[in-house]
Amino acid sequence: ILVTLVFFLVMSYVAFFHHLYFSGQEQDGIYYLLNGREIINGNSKNIDQLGAPMGGPILYAFLENLFGDAFSSYKAISIISGTSIVFITYFITRNIFGTKIALFSQILVAINVKLQFLTISALNELVPISLIAFSFFFMTKKELNFSRLTMIGLLLGLSFMFRYQSIFIFIGFIIFLLIRDKKIRL
Repeated sequence: ILVTLVFFLVMSYVAFFHHLYFSGQEQDGIYYLLNGREIINGNSKNIDQLGAPMGGPILYAFLENLFGDAFSSYKAISIISGTSIVFITYFITRNIFGTKIALFSQILVAINVKLQFLTISALNELVPISLIAFSFFFMTKKELNFSRLTMIGLLLGLSFMFRYQSIFIFIGFIIFLLIRDKKIRL
């Protein structure tokens, strides 16, 4: 919890006190926001969203309407998503290896510069990655029952609403289930 808390506080400070406006790397976020505004206003026929479904743009435009500030909403979602990735990394690794390696892997994820950059940026990348990480938590459990399989499917489906790349995780998990478990295969 301490590693997660430190990550959250440091990234929140950097995001809200040093990263004050959309930069050139965040064109994707602006594009999604403009598309989301058009969808909410009822002009969805004119929108061609390449590379991502409409879940992200609608969420970001809704949050802009709710809070009035799109940039801060984007950053808040990125900070929450990045922090949840750091948090759940411990439990994923603990399910596989143990507590000492889990703490080490959590620290490695927390000091990853790419994750830190995405956490302070107003981009559409971390929400689907955090949903995939939460689905990995359920995948690494020793026993997979129907409720855990349902949670995995829901989390990957929500991730698919933001980015199409989660379909590859889903296909790999289906192959893993077919190889691993005879009951599920039947």
